[in-house]
Amino acid sequence: MSPSEYVANFFLVIIGFAVSEILRGSAKLIRERRTIKFYWPYLLIIPVLLELLMMVFLWLFTEVSAQNSAWTIAEMVPISLIVIPLALISYLIFPSRIKEGFDMKHFYFNNAKDVIVIAMCQITLVTVMMLTRGELVKAAFQVVTLAISGLVLWKFEKLHLIWLISMIVLINTFIFFIGSVSIGG
Repeated sequence: MSPSEYVANFFLVIIGFAVSEILRGSAKLIRERRTIKFYWPYLLIIPVLLELLMMVFLWLFTEVSAQNSAWTIAEMVPISLIVIPLALISYLIFPSRIKEGFDMKHFYFNNAKDVIVIAMCQITLVTVMMLTRGELVKAAFQVVTLAISGLVLWKFEKLHLIWLISMIVLINTFIFFIGSVSIGG
């Protein structure tokens, strides 16, 4: 194993913990469905976060596959600042305890703004990384995502569903049309 592969494994373990938390939280919601007041946007949050984690996983996989030398600290810090917020978000979107009559809508409105702020910080970093690499189309795409997120944060109660739906559309557009990743050649 090359030094880059060791470092990538660290990040992949963090992604694995985040996916595990999403699956655990989803299972807990399913198991407790009769005791909670469910709020349907959670059906949108879970695929958005899973798609983001998968995109970062594939990106890390291709970066390690394409690189012959060890990563430097200057390359590792931005990757850390991309992977770690996703893990934080995966822990914020699910309640740690579910009591009888738990209100998912109240929980959602209490935590969603924090998730958007973390996402905006991450999107800003990704935009800077893309600009430094000369990937202007991808950076412009991130700026649009950042603008939508900022607008939604400003008028959250009215626009939060637009943010969730637009993130699904933007992530899928990015994955399949702008930033497609090929594996194995």
